[in-house]
Amino acid sequence: MKQPDKTMEYYESSIKKRSAGSVTAEGVALIRATESAKPKDERICYDPYAVRFIRPEILAHFRDIPPEQREADRAAYDQEFPGQRNSIASRVRFFDDTVRKEIAGGIRQVIILGAGYDSRAYRIEGIRQARVFEIDRAELQDVKKAMVVQIFGSLPSHVTYLPLDLSTSSIFTALIGAGFDRTQRAVVIMEGLLYYLPPPRVRDLLWENACKAEPGSSILFDYLDQSVVDGIHPSAIAQNIRRHVAAVGEPFLFGMPKEGAEAFLSEFGYRIIRNVSNREYLRELFPENARGMETTGLLRFCHAETYERKPGCAGQIL
Repeated sequence: MKQPDKTMEYYESSIKKRSAGSVTAEGVALIRATESAKPKDERICYDPYAVRFIRPEILAHFRDIPPEQREADRAAYDQEFPGQRNSIASRVRFFDDTVRKEIAGGIRQVIILGAGYDSRAYRIEGIRQARVFEIDRAELQDVKKAMVVQIFGSLPSHVTYLPLDLSTSSIFTALIGAGFDRTQRAVVIMEGLLYYLPPPRVRDLLWENACKAEPGSSILFDYLDQSVVDGIHPSAIAQNIRRHVAAVGEPFLFGMPKEGAEAFLSEFGYRIIRNVSNREYLRELFPENARGMETTGLLRFCHAETYERKPGCAGQIL
């Protein structure tokens, strides 16, 4: 059912308030949209709504520039960030595939931290059987909701939008107030998030989920090695990406300790279900031609579940 006219006018005006903080979200949506336009047997991921989260003037720019300029821009990007597009597309695919498995396995609560322009709540098969909680900054959520209304005519009933500052807020306090059921398992999605948070905040999030979610709940995230965050990784792509995110005001803050994900997560009571590099995952998806799909090789994707409550939970407010 369509929203009343005044509501639609409000949502349309909200789109014009797009803040600088949404540029990263839009950039990732642009990569999803570009990948989705490829033939089915060539694309890494598919998101039919990604293009709707991109400003018309940006789409017009890509449509109207001469083909030779478009190719020159692409070549310049690929020279500075070789494999970055494929790395992000493979991350989207890994998260999509994993969420589908979780839904098929009976998960009925999905929490998306730093949701940005994530569209999984609207396109993953069977997800409307679940309760989805999207968490992000209020100003970005206003823009997101405006776009969702433009696409679907109204906000979907299975999605709850929680405006929170992830750097400081208690996630589960807000979730429980919004109807989250602590007695039921959930999957927490943290795509493109953890490396932008201070290490103490990452630990807080991991403890909070491990201690307050039903055992058997899971987390889904991507991460960088500490050497990338510290600026000592030897590859040029690592140096270029690190400089770029710092220049746009979103520096890398958290990297996985040298002992690796398994040892680190076990401290909080998680066990790893899957831990794979973006390059390895592409080889699984496209065994015949993955060698022709360059990736950064920097990102790793991790899916882990809670299996026991560690003594540290005693210090958590339950």
